[in-house]
Amino acid sequence: MVKLLKDITYKNIISRIRWNVVIPLLLFISAIISLFIIFNPFAPKYNCLDGICTRLHLQPESIPLNGESTILVEIRNVGIESRDVDVLLWSDDTSVIFTDTQNRSSNDRVTLAPGNSRELDFDIVARAKYPGEYGIRIDVRFDNNSITEKIFLRIVK
Repeated sequence: MVKLLKDITYKNIISRIRWNVVIPLLLFISAIISLFIIFNPFAPKYNCLDGICTRLHLQPESIPLNGESTILVEIRNVGIESRDVDVLLWSDDTSVIFTDTQNRSSNDRVTLAPGNSRELDFDIVARAKYPGEYGIRIDVRFDNNSITEKIFLRIVK
């Protein structure tokens, strides 16, 4: 038994590892992790129409009763001309209000040169009595076009 323990040394263990299998396996795992970082499947996606792209998300997505969150609206102009863009937001429920207007709606206007982008943030307060998902509609208007999306704020106890 003592001889058996003497034979188990780090040098002996390392010499028994099949490196021709371990190294490709480590390279494969690092490639998968790199691809996941570059092409994150859980990242919010862009919604594009006529040279204007939008992407939105909540930060945080889930809040307690009477909590606060921020809606982030990213707007990109991938077209070849400057655009005036109006962003309008409406809460479906009177329990979710915007801090800048103390109302169920808020808006902002930006001018984007070709290739430029802006991220607008809208702070909201949930004065909800009950947990659940509360909808907020975002309408991005430019020229005679409109991109309408809906995002849901999760309110928990």
